[in-house]
Formats: sequence, structure tokens, C-alpha cells
Amino acid sequence: MKFIFVLSALLIFISTSYSQQSSLTKEDYLLKSRHKKTTAFVLLGSGAVLIGAGFVIANSASKGWDGLGQGLAGVALAGGGAVLAIVSFPFFMAADRNKKRAALLSIKSETNSYYSNGHVAMQYYPALSFKVRL
Repeated sequence: MKFIFVLSALLIFISTSYSQQSSLTKEDYLLKSRHKKTTAFVLLGSGAVLIGAGFVIANSASKGWDGLGQGLAGVALAGGGAVLAIVSFPFFMAADRNKKRAALLSIKSETNSYYSNGHVAMQYYPALSFKVRL
């Protein structure tokens, strides 16, 4: 009896877990693009600030063995900033890709002509248009 209860609970869970919708609208793609671009600018700005701070710290270190730790800390800080700046570029590319996907989807007004009562009439209706890249 316990096995049948667990099995039925598992089947109910599995049947509801595949009920997700994955279609994104134009606004969803634009929102994703804006979020990715904001993330990219934050990473790039943080990287630039860390690079600048690392150079300032490394240049202010005293010469010789006394300033070695401070100099290495500055170099490490500049290196971390460079890594952050490099990591920002995939976010810029993802933002551009989402913006292009949003541009491919649009809602426009289509026309349909039909014959009614001896004359041709036009009917307008909204249509979802998208472009397929080959």
C-alpha cells in the first residue's frame, strides 16, 4: 500500500513538472537584454576601477623587499580587474543576441480581402510575425 501511494505521488509530480511554458515574448527578450547589458556594464566598470586601483597601489609601493607585498597586492588587484573586464564581454554579446531575438518577433496588422454582398471588403486582424534565419 505504501509503495502504491509513493508511486502515485511520484506520477503526479512528474506529470505537473512538464507543464511549464517556455515561449518568450518580445518584452521578455528586451527585459533579458536590458538585464544582461546592466550586468555587463557593472562588471566592466568594476574591472576598470580595480585595474586603476591596482596600478595606483602597485606604483605607491616602496622599492625593494619592503614594498613587495604591497606591489604584489596591486598587481593581483589589477589582474582581478582585468578578469572582470574580460568576463563582461559575453554578457554584452548575450544582450545583443536577446535584442536581436526581440527584433525578430513583432505584432503587426495583416489584411484579408474577401467578397461580400457584391464587393470586395478588407478585414484587418493582428498577426504575430517572426523571421527565420537560414
